[in-house]
Amino acid sequence: MTMDSIGVFSPEQARELWQDYQTRKQLNPHVQHNYPQRRPIDEPSPHRVFCKNTEETEDCPPYGCVQVIGTEVVGGLTVVKVRRPTSTSGEFLFNSQFEIPAGETGWAFRFGVVIAIGDPPATANTVYQPIVDSWEIEEGGSLFTVFGEHNAATNGLIGKFAGGGGGAPRIWFTIVSVECVSADEIILTVEPTWFTGGCTAAIPGEDSYGHVRVEDVCSILLYYTADWLVGKTGAATYMYPRAGYCEPKWLVDTICGTPECA
Repeated sequence: MTMDSIGVFSPEQARELWQDYQTRKQLNPHVQHNYPQRRPIDEPSPHRVFCKNTEETEDCPPYGCVQVIGTEVVGGLTVVKVRRPTSTSGEFLFNSQFEIPAGETGWAFRFGVVIAIGDPPATANTVYQPIVDSWEIEEGGSLFTVFGEHNAATNGLIGKFAGGGGGAPRIWFTIVSVECVSADEIILTVEPTWFTGGCTAAIPGEDSYGHVRVEDVCSILLYYTADWLVGKTGAATYMYPRAGYCEPKWLVDTICGTPECA
C-alpha cells in the first residue's frame, strides 16, 4: 500500500465507525437539551450474530459448533440462543475466537469460511457434521466442507458452510441382499452409489465392506419378492426418531422398477 492509499475495512468496522460518529455528533445536544442517548444498532450483521450460550455449566470454546434453539432479548438487544449440539440436524453457527461462558453472550459466524474444531480430514474438501454432545465436528453428514487444518487452535479446522442446517443425508444404492425378519419387516443390505454428503465423505452406518442396512417403515418392500429385489436400485434417507431411543436409521424411500417389468 502506498503512502497516499486509502485504508480498507470490513462492513462490521464501518458500522462501528458510523455508530461512534453518530454518538459523538449527538453528545453535545444530548448534554444541552437532555436528548435520549442513541441506542446501539440492533440489526443482523452480514456475517455474524449475537448469541447466548444457554448451557448452565459449560463454556463454549473458541470456534465451537453451536446449535440454534431460539431467541432472547438481552440488554435491549435480540440474541440467538444456542447450546452444544444435541443432534446432527437443525440450524448451526460457529463461535468466534472468543470463549462464551455458560449463560453469557458472545457472537458467532452464521455462514461463510469459518474456523472450527475437530479431527483433521484425510483429504481436502471433506464433508463434516456436528458431533452430538460436543462442540467439535467430524467427518460425515452433508452440512460443512472442511478444507484442512488451521493453526488458530488445537484441532483447528478451516472450511465453509452455507449457513444454518441442511437436509437429511440421502443415498442411492444397489441392493446386495434381503433379510425377511418377519411378514412386515424387511431389511436391505445395500451398496451406496450416490451420497448427498460428497464423494469422499464417510456414509453414516457404513460397514467395512462399504455396505449399509436400510429399513422399511412404510411396507414399500412388501410388493416385491426377495429374489427380485437383489441387484435393483433404490433411494434411502438417514432419519432420527422423534420419540424413544434416539438411534438414527437409513429408511427406504423408493425402489426403481416394478416386478411386472423385471
